[in-house]
Amino acid sequence: MVLDLVSEKTADDDREKYFTFFKIDEKMNEPGMTPDDLWRQIQQAFMIVKYWFENHELYHKIGYLIASGKMTLLEIFKIAKEKTKSDFIVELDTFIRDNVLYIFVQ
Repeated sequence: MVLDLVSEKTADDDREKYFTFFKIDEKMNEPGMTPDDLWRQIQQAFMIVKYWFENHELYHKIGYLIASGKMTLLEIFKIAKEKTKSDFIVELDTFIRDNVLYIFVQ
């Protein structure tokens, strides 16, 4: 799962059995990319997911968004990489609020 996040694998990419392998190999061959750089990206992705799992609030907010079909884990991961922790929580709350309001309006 962590390697799928680093390789930005989507549901459409599931058709290619070795998508993650090829994408990681492609990243490794990018100019300026070293094995240590790639390993840091993998470690960072792991630490983010581990933090979400251990944080009761985030675990349930992220779980709700995925279970409701509102967002995928990859979409949430991309948002988290771009924001501070507090801004990320505000963003999650906004997505949840919008989803709940949408359900009640229908």
